[in-house]
Amino acid sequence: MFLTYRYRAGLDAIVGRAMTREPIFDFTAADGIRHTGWQLAPADVAAVVAEFANVPCTYIADGHHRAASAARVRQHCRSANPRHTGGEEYNRVLAVAFPDNQLRMALRYNGDKRVLPAIDALDVSLLQKLLLEPAFGITDPRTSKEIDFVGGIRGTAELERLVDSGRAALAFALYPTTVAELMAIADAGGIMPPKSTWFEPKLRDGLFIHDI
Repeated sequence: MFLTYRYRAGLDAIVGRAMTREPIFDFTAADGIRHTGWQLAPADVAAVVAEFANVPCTYIADGHHRAASAARVRQHCRSANPRHTGGEEYNRVLAVAFPDNQLRMALRYNGDKRVLPAIDALDVSLLQKLLLEPAFGITDPRTSKEIDFVGGIRGTAELERLVDSGRAALAFALYPTTVAELMAIADAGGIMPPKSTWFEPKLRDGLFIHDI
């Protein structure tokens, strides 16, 4: 699960110290993305825990469905365990967290000066409300077989290829949602529209495994 939080200088300083040491792995995957990981010293682990105690909340940037599934599993296990204490393994989920100042949505352009919009003012919401539903009858983009999604990192060239090859009738490239918009909508209790965010690069599966 991919989380983000508002930048804290103390956390960045701890991570920066760790990155001066020898990494525990450093490789380039088949997709050309380099992955490097460092292990925190015991004292730094305690410092990170103390710093995160001052983080009011984290935001799910990617992995909403996994989070919901994990929550349902936890509820099931909790209901089936008369001796539930909160310390059981089903109360935990493996996640990675990055500060918001190190993130940007795919294809975001420089010089963004827009005012933070409500959910209905996001480009993805306007496309759904003004075109997809009234013109094409797509009421739920999550389940419709008439629409597909292309990750932002693949760019407009991939959209052109799909249309030119006949695999798609038309394509839309939307202005990316910003991290600030994601946080503002979450703070207001809203839920992001489907496929309204895209983060790259993706961490490789299996790099970190929780020992049960």
